[in-house]
Amino acid sequence: MSSTFHCWSAPPSCARPKPPRASKSWSRGGFDALHKPYQKRLHEAIARALEALHGADLAPHALALGRHYYASEAWDRAAGYLAQAGTSAVARSAHREAAACFEQAIQALQHLPPSRAMIERTIDLRFKVRQSCVPLRDHTRVLDHLRKAEAEAETIDDRARLGWAFAYRVHGLFLSGDSQGAIEAGQHSVAIAEVLDAIRAQIGLRYPGEQA
Repeated sequence: MSSTFHCWSAPPSCARPKPPRASKSWSRGGFDALHKPYQKRLHEAIARALEALHGADLAPHALALGRHYYASEAWDRAAGYLAQAGTSAVARSAHREAAACFEQAIQALQHLPPSRAMIERTIDLRFKVRQSCVPLRDHTRVLDHLRKAEAEAETIDDRARLGWAFAYRVHGLFLSGDSQGAIEAGQHSVAIAEVLDAIRAQIGLRYPGEQA
């Protein structure tokens, strides 16, 4: 949608003499004229230069690093930095920006070979998207990510994350006006809590949807 903040933006052009007119279009055109393999190398080189330059304090540059590593198709590093950028956005209540960054981190992870660790990271990022979309009242987006989280948790038989997905759905469905769906999701979460004593206090006793 048009109002959604996009975590992606045009990559900066490399340093070059400024042309007399239309410098922005010229520089973007010059970058796009590069073959894709060279574009990827340039993005990776910029990211590594940023890391070398700001190695002691990378947090303020997480978004730029995530963008460049995403463009260079270094998916794991891109996901890590984009998730970090999303967390920073949450800290300053920039929830639209945060949700966009978390979603792009998910996209990066989906380029990696499937593994339990990758799916766990994906589910956790979906929960972070949910956390940012609640204050935006974007219940459709919340429920879409929670449905995907449920399916992913089932895939790796992760009962704890599955329980949290159902518990969060109770909150989302209730806010969206689907009381019957909220009751059914709550029943699923309680059933899982009864099996997993370790999360019974978190899911069975805490108000559904409340962040730990």
